[in-house]
Amino acid sequence: MRADMCAEDMRPFHMVGNQGFLAAMQTAYDIGMATKKPMRICDLVCVPKAVKLATVQRCEKLTTKVKSVLNAHIKDKVIVGAMTDIWADGINNVSFMSVTLHHIDEDFILHARTVSCDQFPEGSRHSASENPHRVRQPD
Repeated sequence: MRADMCAEDMRPFHMVGNQGFLAAMQTAYDIGMATKKPMRICDLVCVPKAVKLATVQRCEKLTTKVKSVLNAHIKDKVIVGAMTDIWADGINNVSFMSVTLHHIDEDFILHARTVSCDQFPEGSRHSASENPHRVRQPD
């Protein structure tokens, strides 16, 4: 079933082991077991627009939290490394660029926080030198 989903929807195989996917599947299963009657999964699963809205709201809350943590690290003089990544979704012909900050804590545990991920304008090339305006200072 999960392999069919990955093949049909062109999704990475590792997503079926991610906690978010497993939690969604568990919730759907639990609802089905609790009702003790057949139901269509499409009646349980949110429409993409609702998922997008919930994701955007959650992202805004997490952005505020990450900013405060990063500001605390900066005040504590924690050394942070920044990395950019540019990639393209060849199926939908969309390009993205992300900025991720990395630091190692006093217990030598590596932490990574993605602080920005923006879609490139349509027709834009995948080169940072072609898109310097896409990298901006954090708020």
